Amino acid sequence: MRRTIARAALAGWLLLAAACVSIDHNVPAFSPISAGGADRLTLYADANGHLYPDDWRSRFDPERVEDEHSLLAADNFNPRTHRFLREERDRQLDGIAASLRGRSRVFVLVHGFNNNHAEARLAFDVVRSRLPLLASDGVVEFLWDGLSSAQRLGQGAMWFSAAGYSQLAGTQALRGLLARLADKPVVVIAHSRGTSVTLSALSDPAYAPSFRRHTRELLGDDFGSEPLPRAGAPIDALFLAPAIGNPDFWTPAGTRTGGCDDYRAFPARLRSIHYTVNPGDPVLRKFFAPFSSRFNATDLGYDGAVGRRLEQCYSGRFVMQGHDLDMDAHSFIDYALDPVLPRMLAAAGISAR
Repeated sequence: MRRTIARAALAGWLLLAAACVSIDHNVPAFSPISAGGADRLTLYADANGHLYPDDWRSRFDPERVEDEHSLLAADNFNPRTHRFLREERDRQLDGIAASLRGRSRVFVLVHGFNNNHAEARLAFDVVRSRLPLLASDGVVEFLWDGLSSAQRLGQGAMWFSAAGYSQLAGTQALRGLLARLADKPVVVIAHSRGTSVTLSALSDPAYAPSFRRHTRELLGDDFGSEPLPRAGAPIDALFLAPAIGNPDFWTPAGTRTGGCDDYRAFPARLRSIHYTVNPGDPVLRKFFAPFSSRFNATDLGYDGAVGRRLEQCYSGRFVMQGHDLDMDAHSFIDYALDPVLPRMLAAAGISAR
């Protein structure tokens, strides 16, 4: 009964929030999207994991795109548009892979929840300045629709949609990039809900049943993608302020036993996950600590016990290690500037070789 009342109260609060605040979809602020040269390779996924083409403002009505949840929705789910977007996604991913052909190592940067294009790009600049980059390294900036709002009510109301969008961005777009980079080591540095994008790229997530059903109806056979090949050069993931929890590691279906069998497998390419643990992060504790494990959990980056359990279950398969810090902040830039990032890079064996 208490759970039913809580859910009803939450639903009412979300309806009120949606009616009272402004929530924006993240769309590219400028073009070109994927033709910025080898020093600024960019991919930008919409809510369905389709990639914005360079000419999207002339091909689609920008106002409709910004009002709707995706490029496909802005064109009334036209089958020809759907086919074009699938082909465009492959074209961009192939193009990025070709641009990186001569690189020996690739860093992939993924922003989090409640970031627009300009904010994400500024954070990426700060992260780049902190990386041990060599002339032979490549960097890809991966953007997605984490929605944005300047108001706290709006951020709460859009959280559930952004959580689902992060999974589609991973399975539909980032996974294709990682698959094309199987011949070279990849380091993914993700912030906040961008860590869900990364996990979803590595293996299929446990979608919420209603989200899975609704998305499959919209995307048809395009919902889901080929698994990431198990073999290939190693992938190391560095998670700053990870806005994820136990459910983000669950198997896609089945009963929950409370044991290690609840957690899904990841490809052998995954060598390590290094993540921050910050009990002072106000966003991860959802401004009220007990909520951090509820309503799409965010407690991996807040409660050290969550990570220790995962470390136990994944021991022998890949390295999973928490890195402590304590600051009253959540932004990508704050975490990137903290001494924790160099420590994580060193622990993962990532240096200017």
